[in-house]
Amino acid sequence: MCKVLNVSDDLIVQGLKTFRSVPGRMERVSNRGGFEVIIDFAHTPNAVEKALQTMRKISKGKVYVVFGAASERDTGKRPLMGKIAAKLADYVILTNEDPRWEDPNKILTDIAKGVVMGGGTLNKTFWMIEDRAQAIKFAISKAKAKDLVLILGKGHEKSMSIQGKELEWNDKDAVLKALK
Repeated sequence: MCKVLNVSDDLIVQGLKTFRSVPGRMERVSNRGGFEVIIDFAHTPNAVEKALQTMRKISKGKVYVVFGAASERDTGKRPLMGKIAAKLADYVILTNEDPRWEDPNKILTDIAKGVVMGGGTLNKTFWMIEDRAQAIKFAISKAKAKDLVLILGKGHEKSMSIQGKELEWNDKDAVLKALK
């Protein structure tokens, strides 16, 4: 767009130096582990696929993806997202993402069917960890230098709906705690 408007390269570079990304949208979280941690709101099959394709291009190591699926939504997308994740990530960690009134294990099992179709093996290339904080901590604990941990589904959101309660939740806070 800037080029169409004839904005100079110097001015574009100057603007990018001060640009702040949108919270929860391909948001990088700094750490000292030598690996990347990125949080994104992707929660549809297409968005998960695009996010993982992008991460494959920028990662110099293994790609870990942590995600789930909200309840009371299109249940048919669950196995599809699992299959996409198994094909594009090296390791998949399935976890809660607004289970609301639905059994969280059923949601994870639905996604896991797709992971298995995509070639995943339980407790070898994918794990099911209901507690989202524990799932994030697990992925971060496994990551090595040059790897990338992608956390999908919640992005900028500040709560998680579990059994009719809106619980305080933030992926970035969970990442920062796991990095300590």
